[in-house]
Amino acid sequence: MRRHLAPSDVLRRDPAAQAIALPDGRLLVRHAGGASLLGGIRAEDLGRVLEEVDGARTAAEVAAACTERDPALPAETVLRLLAVLEGEMVHGGGRRQAPPLPRTEGIPVLAVGGGPLARRIARALRDMDGVEVRRLGRRGFAAAGLEGIALVVCALERTAYREVLAVQAACLAAGVPALFVTADPDGLRVGPTAVPGVGPCFACAQLAAFRFLRLAPATALAAVADLRAGAADAAGRARAAAAVAAEARELLRPGGEPSWVSGLLLLPPQSSDIEPRRLPRCAGARRGSGAPAAAQRAG
Repeated sequence: MRRHLAPSDVLRRDPAAQAIALPDGRLLVRHAGGASLLGGIRAEDLGRVLEEVDGARTAAEVAAACTERDPALPAETVLRLLAVLEGEMVHGGGRRQAPPLPRTEGIPVLAVGGGPLARRIARALRDMDGVEVRRLGRRGFAAAGLEGIALVVCALERTAYREVLAVQAACLAAGVPALFVTADPDGLRVGPTAVPGVGPCFACAQLAAFRFLRLAPATALAAVADLRAGAADAAGRARAAAAVAAEARELLRPGGEPSWVSGLLLLPPQSSDIEPRRLPRCAGARRGSGAPAAAQRAG
């Protein structure tokens, strides 16, 4: 029985497996288990995907690298292809364990939200070594300062986007990285990880999602501010909390590699799938990595 390939699986390539193009456009794949046919992918695109499988990167990282190299290969398409190739041309090599954060300092992280989603995320963050977690509701956040905070995780539920945008504005003004989690009709969104001056923020994500409106940015944001974040179910809360903890660990760890500084993760409802989505660069962003900045602020 074929195992389910998770985006966090580290992939290795089977050097003995082969693929050749047939006259009808399909690919014949020979592998340790026999032979199979593969359709819907060109041989050259398959080769590009396999070149990124180096035994060190996860399926999600391979997909992101393929999309960065060739935007005509969406990350979702690459992930589906890798799932088909699992056990034939590629093999999942287990989950990569991230190095622990330093135990010597409690890096201050603030979770914003009074609902079950924020509480579940706060518990996942407290399970991380070297992190000191506070949780405040919307009103408590408005009255609190952000001095010394290394990361804000905004997980407001059942509230208008204008409240989420207000959290973003406060974080940008204070120069504090913020990770946004929203329950939307098409699923839970984890991201973006908005590092001031580095990459897209929550407002940028909304402008990208609703660019078909063809409105000026200020007008579009004023309109979408009336949209409301919903509430996540128990399964969604667990998945989002795990994704947030993984992202926070990389953002706070010196030299870490956060995944959603230039994108976000969509977790569709009633599905184990994930959909990584890239976002256009913010007009005010400059080149650089967000991880060192967050780690330095924490220190």
